[in-house]
Formats: sequence, structure tokens, C-alpha cells
Amino acid sequence: LGNSQPVYGILEAWRALIARDPLIAGRRAVLQFIGLKERAMADALAAFPYPDAVESVDLVPREEAMAYVRRADIVLMINPPTLRGAIPGKLFDAVA
Repeated sequence: LGNSQPVYGILEAWRALIARDPLIAGRRAVLQFIGLKERAMADALAAFPYPDAVESVDLVPREEAMAYVRRADIVLMINPPTLRGAIPGKLFDAVA
């Protein structure tokens, strides 16, 4: 995530989706947040009303991060506004 990646909107959308269809959480659908997080984001994840549906993972080595990507059904990579137009190398690793 990085410290410049506030993803409260994604977290709120996930909460609303589970509230509408509680079976989503029961299917072991998990939204993982991997990387550095601002304290407020870490607190929001810890307070999430469906704790089995989110996972907060600290910064991990590149190979471990790529293992998360390979195991995921869907991957969302968010670039901060300061990198507008840049394509992270992780994207190419993910589709390889």
C-alpha cells in the first residue's frame, strides 16, 4: 500500500458488499492489504466489522509479495498521484 495510499473507499465498499450479502465473508473472500500503512489505515482495518474478511500484512520482501499476487484471484495495485502515468514493475510480474 505505502503510506500515500488511503483506501478507505475500497474498505467501505467491501463492508457494504458484505452487509448486503453476508455469505461473501462465509466463502472465505478476503481483502488483503499488503505493505506499509498509515496508522489511521491500520486502525480502520483493525476495527473492520467483519474481521475474517480483511487481512493486514506488513511490508514483505518482493518474492513474498509476488507469492501473494500469484495466489490472488484479483489484484488491485494503486499508484499514488505522484506516480501518475508510471507503470509499476509489479504489474508486469503479476501478468507474467
